[in-house]
Amino acid sequence: MNKGSQLRGREHWAVAVVAALALLGPVRVEAADQPSQPWSLDRSPVARQLKAFIAAKKDQARALAKADGTELPPEFAVFFAAAARGDMGSVTNLLDALGQRYPQIPGEPAWQPTLEVGGALGVFANAGDANSISFSKDVIASIPPGSIFFGGTDWGRFLITALSASQIHADPFFTITPKSFGRMEMRSISRKDNLGYLRSVYGQLIKIPSEQDVQRCFHDYLSEIEARQAAGQKISADEQVTTEGGTIQVRGVQGVMNINARIAKLIFDENPDREFYVEESYVIPWMFPYLEPHRLILKLNRKPQAELDPAAIAKDRAFWDGLTSQLLADPGFLNNKSTRSRYGKLRSAIGGVYSYRKLTDEAEYAFKQAIKLDPANPEANFRLAQLYITVNRVDDAIAVLKALQRLDPTEQKIQAALDQLQSLKQSGPRNPEQR
Repeated sequence: MNKGSQLRGREHWAVAVVAALALLGPVRVEAADQPSQPWSLDRSPVARQLKAFIAAKKDQARALAKADGTELPPEFAVFFAAAARGDMGSVTNLLDALGQRYPQIPGEPAWQPTLEVGGALGVFANAGDANSISFSKDVIASIPPGSIFFGGTDWGRFLITALSASQIHADPFFTITPKSFGRMEMRSISRKDNLGYLRSVYGQLIKIPSEQDVQRCFHDYLSEIEARQAAGQKISADEQVTTEGGTIQVRGVQGVMNINARIAKLIFDENPDREFYVEESYVIPWMFPYLEPHRLILKLNRKPQAELDPAAIAKDRAFWDGLTSQLLADPGFLNNKSTRSRYGKLRSAIGGVYSYRKLTDEAEYAFKQAIKLDPANPEANFRLAQLYITVNRVDDAIAVLKALQRLDPTEQKIQAALDQLQSLKQSGPRNPEQR
């Protein structure tokens, strides 16, 4: 079998496993931990900083409301008072209630500062002080001042926002969350939207996409979908884009994230004098050629990299070897689902960069390390299975998913993926040498 045929065989299996992976859907969120000793704001080692953060966000919410020609609604004031007391029961209930009402509040500017306070306190309550502080200190120290940080998850956005010297003043850097850009339909941006909020906070310092920029992203995505449909491609229900009453509407997580990816690219392109760093939530494919490992997170280089520096790869492995040994020896880490899930995801994101670069050994090593950190992490397990399929190690891919299934036997999507892989195994070549 010639080399070209081998590559086509591998591509066949890669495409097949992507279809199997899609059956799992979005990564599941673990249930919140129930610690024997509830987290206390007053007892936290960073209590002073968190209380200053809450006060600053309350002032910011008032200022944004005033700029919008309104006063801070009483229910928001009640929320900030509960947060200042560290009353987590009230914080959670009030945030949920405000979140349900917020989409119906025209122009309400106080939501984003409120969400940042509730989100930060929620992570502290679930992960505890040690885990939250350790993560935040490492990430903050690793990012040069003046950079732009794409914080993808609640940890990346809310913890970094809370424990930075001043997120409002971009001290030491700008914190932006790409997954919060997406909206189900193209409509006017107000200060209640994440992008509008970012424009009001950072718009004088860095370039944030305008309303016209966002509209162009929607129109470009609609054109792309129409071109794919014209070429005979079936569009999944998770990225349907339609025009209803002159308004472009996006249906599904994948569609919203595709809009987010386009807006993130605009921010990247329009701020060429800034360094960029990423904590991955959903995969944003355009970033892969620019990415390299950077301790817990990823650096988004200004230009695509022809290859990864071997020294950077060795440094990454040494860092994660030391960190993994440290974490797995810590009962506080082992007994905390939220923290195990987060570190497993961080390592899995780096493995994804190696996989994109076809650095199979490094990708396998990173994914296995991610699974050690969090054996039940579906993202790391499925990414490792996908890696094995690309090198025709079908039995190894099946073994990975069976191990995951033993930890979550009721998840039918894992069985569906296994059934598909078994079918593919029976119909396809076992190794690239078979004709």
